[in-house]
Amino acid sequence: MQGYYLNESEYQDTAVLQVPTFKLDGEIPRTFSQTANKFVNQALADGKNRMIIDLSGNGGGDINIGLDIFRIFFPHENIDTRTRFRATELIFLMGKIFSSQHTREHYGNFPLDLPLVAHLAVTPDQNKTFGSWEELYGPKDIEGASMSELYATFNFTSASTEEDPIEGFGNISSTHTSQPFSADNIIIVCVPISDI
Repeated sequence: MQGYYLNESEYQDTAVLQVPTFKLDGEIPRTFSQTANKFVNQALADGKNRMIIDLSGNGGGDINIGLDIFRIFFPHENIDTRTRFRATELIFLMGKIFSSQHTREHYGNFPLDLPLVAHLAVTPDQNKTFGSWEELYGPKDIEGASMSELYATFNFTSASTEEDPIEGFGNISSTHTSQPFSADNIIIVCVPISDI
């Protein structure tokens, strides 16, 4: 990751944060978060009010890093990963077995929500877990299909740690109490790897 300012006179108010990957070979993700925050804070101190986030060529990596970058720039915005699964008799039976066999004590705070283990799944707003398999399963009629309740595919609170933070989740507080740059003043550049 690198940050720099544009030199052209009409872009004197513009900073660029270049993030070529979310893969950190041997580095601690917390360092990535600290570096991004340090650059944002310095850009604000230097009077920059526009930001280009350059993700061109970024092939992915640690999802927490991507979520953390989002939360640095949009500290009060929800990250929506809502989904449902098809509610069938077989899924009901499997979920009933998995949810009864795998206790929270067995899994602890497992960050990925396995949809067939009800107590690991969280609501889309990340505010609560499901009390039972029946509560998650539903079923609901969605355009003629029998579907589960909405749930989030990723539990940000469980996934966010000191070593691999997502700002505003778990024990990690948001660095910025307000959005550092207006959404109108942020450009995100993405070019898929296949197009390079």
